Amino acid sequence: MKKIIVLFTILFVACHAFAQEKISGYVEDSLTHNRLTNVSVTLLRNGKPLKFTRSKEDGTFLIPIAQKQTGDMLQASYMGYKKQKTSVSSEKETIISMASTAFVLKEVQVKGSRITGRDTISFDLTRFANERDNSLKDVLKKLPGVDIEKNGRINYNGKPINRFTVEGLDLTGGKYNQLEENIKAKDVKKAEVIEHDQPIKALQNKTFTDNIAMNIALKDSARDKLLPTIKPYLLVGSPTHVGGELNLMQIGKKKQLMYNTAYDRTGKNLGYSLEALASYSDRLKAAALPSWHSAPSLEAPIDDERLRFNTTQKYSINHIRKNKQDAESRIEANYLRQVVRQQRENTSVYNLGGEAPITTTEQNHKTMISDVFRLEWENKVNQTNHYGNENISLNVSQNDGLSNINDTLTQRIRIPKIDIAGSLYRLFVSKKSQLSWRSTADYHHGVSDLYVNDDRNRLRSNLWHTAHALSWQKNRFHWMQRYQVSIDANNIHIKNEAIGAISESSLNLTGKVSPYWQYKTETFRISFSPDLIWERFTYPKKTLWAVSPFVYLNKKLNFRQEMTTYFGYTTSTGDAKNYALS
Repeated sequence: MKKIIVLFTILFVACHAFAQEKISGYVEDSLTHNRLTNVSVTLLRNGKPLKFTRSKEDGTFLIPIAQKQTGDMLQASYMGYKKQKTSVSSEKETIISMASTAFVLKEVQVKGSRITGRDTISFDLTRFANERDNSLKDVLKKLPGVDIEKNGRINYNGKPINRFTVEGLDLTGGKYNQLEENIKAKDVKKAEVIEHDQPIKALQNKTFTDNIAMNIALKDSARDKLLPTIKPYLLVGSPTHVGGELNLMQIGKKKQLMYNTAYDRTGKNLGYSLEALASYSDRLKAAALPSWHSAPSLEAPIDDERLRFNTTQKYSINHIRKNKQDAESRIEANYLRQVVRQQRENTSVYNLGGEAPITTTEQNHKTMISDVFRLEWENKVNQTNHYGNENISLNVSQNDGLSNINDTLTQRIRIPKIDIAGSLYRLFVSKKSQLSWRSTADYHHGVSDLYVNDDRNRLRSNLWHTAHALSWQKNRFHWMQRYQVSIDANNIHIKNEAIGAISESSLNLTGKVSPYWQYKTETFRISFSPDLIWERFTYPKKTLWAVSPFVYLNKKLNFRQEMTTYFGYTTSTGDAKNYALS
């Protein structure tokens, strides 16, 4: 009899466990009846969200639920379509029909793209380009909400983009203005603007951001083809010379490369193309040597391109490859040499009453020479439950500036530097939590020579730095909590050869405990963190404690307006360089 009772109990529990209902159906375009993919479908009960899912490639969706209730509603949200609420059907399937919307811009109809885990708007670039457009940059300027700065930085609705890719790959490591200028307008197919971009797959639908990304897709006729670009020019004058730019690139979904060389004497700043305009990496930052002396720079209240007498040459190589496991390996090497000259003359006239006016003239001749070489290797592993990033970089540079005032005062500054850095980032994600480890180690050496006529002052600097951070984070509904422990150490050593003095090595240790809590909805976010900081200086011997709490509030008022409030208190203790010459 006991065996029968036990069996009956087991059967009862099993039946109860599987007595779960489900809400299923599909989403379609109300006009074409085409199935829609990745539509956000939310189950509403009493007007409040209960469960959430997305439609599959065939437009179908499935929401398991303990029991249906009268009044249950399904809400579908999809970029380019009106938000649609539909009652849960008593039948087997619930059909959600969505009406599309369109943006009309100067006789060009642009329909919103589909959401793929993020808010994505797709623009058909073939409709914006014309025969007068030479490069991708010319076409992007025409897109609604897009503004491009002088150095090539792209802003969308007033915010700079954090990531720029072509065919899903970041060939230049954020220096995307090289691609803007050299991808031909006739070769581009579409541009995708991704709001709330989260490039790390393990964090998608778990950790949301306010970052914006842009991806460019090429036409089939241009993909995986060697595409040369030549921009020559001829300057007629004294002296007459030929200059310009030569670029060779091959863009594919798995492999990309670009070789570039340029020579200019027209005043153009080729250094813009080697500036990182976008960054989405969560790596720990390397340290930097303090600037004891500064090199001369251009001075004028007008655009520097109108006063630059330059001789500039640039060489760069970029490679990136993606394997079957979505691992990316990127290498970059570039060299930039700039010789810039400037002549200034200031004339001052002093009227001293009845006496003859006194006139003074100051002539300033400047020559600035800069050599910069950079080599970088980066490897990324981007999987659904794991993310890894390794980076090694080498920078060698020298700035040489000469300033001559009225042929009586000569000042020269020469600053050679070398920087070596390596970083590591590991992220492991489970269903509701994530664990990350970040490390960096870097070394910096520099010499600063200052000549004033026949006097010389030389400073030698050496800086060792390392930092490590361990973080654990858990997400539950609208709440997020994160606890991070980090340590930072840097040792700076300065030698002043002018006085024959050697400073003490100044070691700075910093420990930080950073608890962080956040509550976030679609329209509201509040964050709070009471950072606790401990610092130890070996020279001078000093221990400092500090607390840096902050509260952050953000409220979205409507589609285009939001309100942000920040309250914080920060205590600054400086770092080792503040005591290096004490």
